[in-house]
Amino acid sequence: CIAGSYQGCSEDHYFTRALGNYTSSAEGPDYCFDNEDNNCDGEIDDSCPCLDGSNRVCGATDVGSCSYGTETCTNGTWGSCSGARGPAAEICNGEDDNCDGSIDEGLSCGGRSGRWWRWWRWRSLHASQH
Repeated sequence: CIAGSYQGCSEDHYFTRALGNYTSSAEGPDYCFDNEDNNCDGEIDDSCPCLDGSNRVCGATDVGSCSYGTETCTNGTWGSCSGARGPAAEICNGEDDNCDGSIDEGLSCGGRSGRWWRWWRWRSLHASQH
């Protein structure tokens, strides 16, 4: 063992050997930019500053009408999430507004919902062109 070096994670602890003493703790140090979850919190390099100019994905999901955005690192800190679109209340528009994988669910749209409505609307708009 190397004094003060990371020794690994267990189910709920990390272990180090510092100054000849074996210690265990619920949270340990996070060694930056090694792409490892050194402090066993389920996140990789989460307590580390970011590298200026680097980008990462942000946002809740990309299901339905939702989309991921981008965060950019400036001066070692992640900026705000830009371009993400989050869940919204469902409305009768043939879209998955709340991003749960279902279209216009729980609404009474008078038969004008989901794929059928989009197909009918497209057919009506294009019927005069044929």
